[in-house]
Amino acid sequence: MVTAQGRTDPNQNTGIVIQKSRIGATSDLLPVKSSFPTYLGRPWKEYSRTVIMQSSITDVINPAGWHEWSGSFALSTLFYAEYQNSGAGAGTSSRVTWAGYKVITSATEAQVFTPGNFIAGSSWLSSTTFPFSLGLPIDKHKNRRPLKADVVVAAEGSGDYSTVSAAVAAAQREAVRGALSESKQVFTGKLCKY
Repeated sequence: MVTAQGRTDPNQNTGIVIQKSRIGATSDLLPVKSSFPTYLGRPWKEYSRTVIMQSSITDVINPAGWHEWSGSFALSTLFYAEYQNSGAGAGTSSRVTWAGYKVITSATEAQVFTPGNFIAGSSWLSSTTFPFSLGLPIDKHKNRRPLKADVVVAAEGSGDYSTVSAAVAAAQREAVRGALSESKQVFTGKLCKY
């Protein structure tokens, strides 16, 4: 079990948030990980609140993600959420279906659980030696449009070529053909990989 959080009152401003971390097995657990089912968390008290976000999760985590503690205790009052996790154990399609579990899809909603907001980090974290960021990382490519390309490489087969090597070889052949032609034009197209 990675976490076991508990609140006795739904208005308590406590909880566990794990952000930009790695969740996986240690080297001694790897060979026997199937013998030890591992979960992101379970409720300890009635109003358990845990958020795992922007973390790398390996396949050591059971696909259900979360586990009950004692039957249905706290399953209707807990709040468990995941946001933008990656890795073999980050898939949410087989996660628990409890009323209090959700996949956060909005950066605005996830922002509530960042150190700057959830623990008022701007007022005290700088006095520690612990590396931190107060908010969500800025997506520098959020509004990026695909490049216009003369050649498209797409591994699933929707492009002109399925590998970059094949596209480069074709470009070289085209350059040779162009050099031999009367106009002596050389292929100068852009290459765009998806």
